[in-house]
Amino acid sequence: MSVGMSDEWSRAKEKQIERIKSMKPHDRLSLVEAITEINQYIASSCQGWMQWVYNPLIIGQFDQEKLQDIFETFRKFALEFLEFDIAATRGLGEVLKKQSRARRKEGPTYV
Repeated sequence: MSVGMSDEWSRAKEKQIERIKSMKPHDRLSLVEAITEINQYIASSCQGWMQWVYNPLIIGQFDQEKLQDIFETFRKFALEFLEFDIAATRGLGEVLKKQSRARRKEGPTYV
């Protein structure tokens, strides 16, 4: 990755940060749109990190101390995100179970 490319990537990410900070979703649709946009930003960064990690010319530039810092940071937000993911998935599972039970009580639907 060249210095210019690195600067361009950083500027793009800074714009994304500002975009996220400025978001003010006001209804269900705009909330879904905002979540989708944020998810795309996160996915893009994760993809960039995967390219770095799998490139020995890039990852070789980091000493052990820097790699340790990166690891600690990744571990912290990975645990937080995965705990959120589990809670959200379980919550949705409960909602779907309740809906399924309610449909069974209603009986079959004929169209």
